[in-house]
Amino acid sequence: MSAPSLRRAGVAVIGVTLLAKGVGYVREAVVAAVFGTTSVVDLYLAAAAIPAVICTVIYYSVPNAFVPLFSGSHQMRRRARITASGLLVVMLGLSAAVWLWASPLSNLLVRGFPEPARSESAHLLRIGAWAIVFATLEALGRSRLLAGKHFVRPGLAFLWQSAAMVTAVLVWPEHGARALVWGFVAGTGLAALWNLAARQAAVPDAVTPSPHSESASAMSASRWVMAVFLVDAIAQAFSLIDRHFGSYLPAGSIAALQYANQIAFIPFSVLGMGLSTAIFPYLSDAVAANDGARTEIVLDRAVRWSLLGVVPMAVGMIVFRQDVVTLLLERGAFNAASRQLTATALAAFSVGLVPSVLAALWSRVFYSSRQWRPILYGSLVGISAKAVCGWWWVQSAGVTGLAAATAVAHCVWVLPLFWILRTAIPTERFLAWGSYGVRVLLLAAVPAVLVWWLAHIVSPDGSLPVHAAAVARLSAGAAASILSLLLLGPRWQIGEAGTVLPWMVRALRSVGGDSHRGE
Repeated sequence: MSAPSLRRAGVAVIGVTLLAKGVGYVREAVVAAVFGTTSVVDLYLAAAAIPAVICTVIYYSVPNAFVPLFSGSHQMRRRARITASGLLVVMLGLSAAVWLWASPLSNLLVRGFPEPARSESAHLLRIGAWAIVFATLEALGRSRLLAGKHFVRPGLAFLWQSAAMVTAVLVWPEHGARALVWGFVAGTGLAALWNLAARQAAVPDAVTPSPHSESASAMSASRWVMAVFLVDAIAQAFSLIDRHFGSYLPAGSIAALQYANQIAFIPFSVLGMGLSTAIFPYLSDAVAANDGARTEIVLDRAVRWSLLGVVPMAVGMIVFRQDVVTLLLERGAFNAASRQLTATALAAFSVGLVPSVLAALWSRVFYSSRQWRPILYGSLVGISAKAVCGWWWVQSAGVTGLAAATAVAHCVWVLPLFWILRTAIPTERFLAWGSYGVRVLLLAAVPAVLVWWLAHIVSPDGSLPVHAAAVARLSAGAAASILSLLLLGPRWQIGEAGTVLPWMVRALRSVGGDSHRGE
């Protein structure tokens, strides 16, 4: 592993993630423009909920389970191919079960719909059930590519999903919810075909098996995959808890919570999932080669890069929460009251952004060494904190309480990972990360708060249109924080701040080639 290759991987994954998020927003905008907030969209969301949740679990779990297997020895890769075939058979059976039991399953979600809508929901669920098989094929193909350190092609696969749905909505709008479901299934199928059609990269055999790999070999590959699926499925309960408690709040509360969560999830998707995906095959190689120093170096770079990016973003979403929501959402029926409700939830979500990114990065270390129990402990502690705090705070703080419960859950989630990981990573490294994060926080927060304060002192209310004022404050705050990091960062031992632009330029120039070239 070399620094340039890891930089190329990071830039490639972050770049395609940003592209996928942008196209995803275009997809949502097209659906909203054609159907609005009508029963058509409600019917689609209710009918596709079960396959969508299963596909989300597959999306996260399959790479977590199979990248370490595909990065291992020849014997381990052979077991991985056998396990992948078995997983595909299981998911085919699950799709058939959803298809057969579509009526009772759909009735669990659409009990309040009239009879014609319930019947249509069952039909839509039968169509959407086959997306489970396509999602499994897509995730297996993506895992094989990631193990070979190919990042751009699997990242572009998600563009097919959005493109297929946009095409279905624009070409067959008269079919309503059926067009949306068929677009969802067709897009998942095209993404699977895109990954499977790629030329598979040869993954070199591990030189020396690590003790973790040898101890984990007693666990069969199939049991390992089942354990990862169990761990990753727990995270889906967060949204279920929010839906349950939010149903007792005034109308619009769940929508505001969802809007805030989507905005706060952007930095996590780009930096948390993006960097953790980029470093995953490198970590798997290091663990397979029993190279602890190399593992520590890869993780150190990823943590520092993520803190440099996510801390200023979290600060910006807390300090300029009103402006962020205004600029992104305040149009039409989304009024000032909606903005206030969403902004407070966004600030609460943002508090837990840094620990959620750290949890994503640290989890990859355990997945690389095929240890699933530490992640399970963190998941159980986090979901328990979410349930208890959500029940407690929703009664007094409403939507903000639910968002704050999620932030606390992320903070608690990372504690078991830290406690177990500190036996493998020196304590000095964690202290260095903490000191580094505090320095980034100060250099980003002080100028942002100063800009916010000055803007509210020198600019009278109503002197600028609301969107223009939001753009001005956000631009000034971002510029002040970036200049503070660039100018003072090297003196505060944040060397990455002064070199981030040059190495991004160099990495972008080399992204077109294989990301593992020069290894």
